[in-house]
Amino acid sequence: MAREFKLEVLEAFTGGLNLRSDQFNLADDESPDLLNVVVDPRGGIRMRDGVDRLNPTALAADIKGIWGFHTDGGTNQVMVNFGTGVAYATSGNFTALTNIAARTDGSRVYGMTMNNIAYGVSFDKVSFRWNGTTDADLGTTLDGSAGNFPQTQYVAFWNNFAWAANTYESATNYKYRVRWSNTNDPEKWTAADYVDIDKGEHGDYITGLLPMGDRLLVFKTNSVYAIFGWDSDSFQVVTLTNNVGSIPLSSPCSSPFGVFFWSADEGVYLYDGERFTWLFAKLSPAIDDGRISTTNPPQLAWGNNKLYVSVDWTEGGVTTRRTLIYDPTLSVEGSWITTDIDAGPLHAYKPPNSAATVYGGCVANTGILIDVEDDQNRTSDRYVGSTEAHIESHFVTRWVTGKNPIVK
Repeated sequence: MAREFKLEVLEAFTGGLNLRSDQFNLADDESPDLLNVVVDPRGGIRMRDGVDRLNPTALAADIKGIWGFHTDGGTNQVMVNFGTGVAYATSGNFTALTNIAARTDGSRVYGMTMNNIAYGVSFDKVSFRWNGTTDADLGTTLDGSAGNFPQTQYVAFWNNFAWAANTYESATNYKYRVRWSNTNDPEKWTAADYVDIDKGEHGDYITGLLPMGDRLLVFKTNSVYAIFGWDSDSFQVVTLTNNVGSIPLSSPCSSPFGVFFWSADEGVYLYDGERFTWLFAKLSPAIDDGRISTTNPPQLAWGNNKLYVSVDWTEGGVTTRRTLIYDPTLSVEGSWITTDIDAGPLHAYKPPNSAATVYGGCVANTGILIDVEDDQNRTSDRYVGSTEAHIESHFVTRWVTGKNPIVK
């Protein structure tokens, strides 16, 4: 007897990865398993482009922090901290800063630019300045005198003030404190210019700072706040939520859609200025079953109109770093894909009038900074020197039943 065949057409794959639904119940455009592919807005898929390293010569230790230094005079440098050092690069290899105090090995430096000066902070060491040619440590006196900057974990520039959060003052850690500088002067700080936000409430403490238009967002482990105002007399703190917060050192990031951040063991959220939306429903089983862990904080960056999230991923008893990519414009809920791109800290490096380049500090490839975006026109990854690494990619469709309900 002749076999009967039925034609079933899968027209698009914009739904991306869905680990939550049973394979038999996936939408036509979703996949239960994919790696190292790119989903085209029109529905097609292809292997992702290869990543490429910025520095042919590796730094001596893992990169822990990445930030950009941009001036109105045209200076554009990517800055990193590694081991006990801090370094900068315009292109190619890094040059170390030599006049500042050594950082604690393994700590993370956060940086910002204000008045054409880069400022770096790393909590347990004095803060420092860099003008593109000269580096120097700063004092810690908070009496309005010049040449000072608090020791702090997080830093931001917003509304003509420098901001410092989770500070270290006189050998005491004020995990709930936010300070601001004098107007337009990031090296003068007045002792009384600070606010302690919900001190000691449920063990909550500050885990991030991020400007968002008319407000400065203050993230804590279990909550999010906004600071509004224009000077010391008008600044006010507003509670946005006590239900979600940001993991320490995970670096929330801004985008045209709002601010993305990673909350506890729930995954990625989006705050659009009005509401908080959970975006990780399709990938949450990977948290539940332990494939994704947060011992090493997830890292976030926005660039090339996509969200990049690097996480620890365990499979077959082996933990490596994977980079997840989320496109909010695809499908109804947005589309996730996974890659094996080796990236720890992430940063969207954006010189004025230029598109952002998302840089990642490698974990397995010590001391290497890579461009993780899918615009390299490369068919292999280049992490170290001139060595090319093959890209393994695959995409699995949902179970095809031929529209016969008993074929499952």
